Amino acid sequence: MKKDKYKFKYFVDPLNRLVISQPFAPDSVLHQKIVVNGKFVIDKNNNLEYRVKSLTPGARQWLRAAGGEDNLHKVKFKGKWSLTPDHNLKFSLHESRTQMLGNNLILTGDIISAKANELLFAITARGKGNSFRSHILKLAGQWQVSKNNRLKFLVQRYRRPDNALLFKGGWDIGKNYEIIYKYKRTELKTKTRADNEFILAGIWDISSKKQLKFLVGGDTQSTLNFKAELQTPVIYAKKGEIRYKVGIGLTTQRGVIRRIVFSGKWHLNRDLSLAFKIKYKSGKVGLSYFKADYSINSKNKISCTLKNEENKKLGIKVIFTRRFFKDSEAFIRYRDSLAEKAIEFGVRVIF
Repeated sequence: MKKDKYKFKYFVDPLNRLVISQPFAPDSVLHQKIVVNGKFVIDKNNNLEYRVKSLTPGARQWLRAAGGEDNLHKVKFKGKWSLTPDHNLKFSLHESRTQMLGNNLILTGDIISAKANELLFAITARGKGNSFRSHILKLAGQWQVSKNNRLKFLVQRYRRPDNALLFKGGWDIGKNYEIIYKYKRTELKTKTRADNEFILAGIWDISSKKQLKFLVGGDTQSTLNFKAELQTPVIYAKKGEIRYKVGIGLTTQRGVIRRIVFSGKWHLNRDLSLAFKIKYKSGKVGLSYFKADYSINSKNKISCTLKNEENKKLGIKVIFTRRFFKDSEAFIRYRDSLAEKAIEFGVRVIF
């Protein structure tokens, strides 16, 4: 008797149903495959299960041999999550008493929602007759960025290493500064290629010259740290624009460039720090704070050299002119108060 006699090969058919196959003699006329009626689910610990709805006598016998009476209603799998090139979910099985190493389960469907700590995936399976039914799979985790600025979702596993879903394509920026990821996949019903997308909403932090931070959903637990390059080292406050360039490495030889123009308003705080305010359509407000050294180099201009919280210069200058203020008197009052407040707040002012 072969060592793997009571190990079975599991795979998913094009209709997202579990299929069980004997691992030995696959070319034999005696080799059997059984389709199990049920649906896939993901539990609270991101483990994959198959909830059995009904069984043929043959499938009942196989499941009892593989996992005992418990397997007659629920098949539990142990393995690792990843993403296929077609943007379907892939679960690679670990070796166990009932599982064979290298066995992969591919769940075909659409990414329908991406939030700070979860990814929702809709799969469609065949029901009774020729009807189709859909249900949602939810993976818990957090978003990150790869070294090439590609999106990555870390699936959190209880007492196991996180599994990374790497999105190998490029992403775009929407009108509300949201991140839009587009991809193509084959439709289950029509077998044709279709365009799909999901959106990450959030707030940007632009307080660095070489990095852009994106807080998914405004949540600091899911922060994307993009390598970036500031395109406007000298900024005129009245214009209210900051431009960045972000490169996305799709392969070792190919990449794309995304240029992001942030429109907002500069605010001068009482402690002589600066803030750049971005108002989003959702009603949320993003604020990036800076320390600054001031230089009054003419009667009509104040130059601010921006610094981070550690007082390190960022290589960015913001120019305030009379036009930024509502009237000339406001500009003069602010200019004259710089020298008075410099000692109090430890701000450097150069005349």
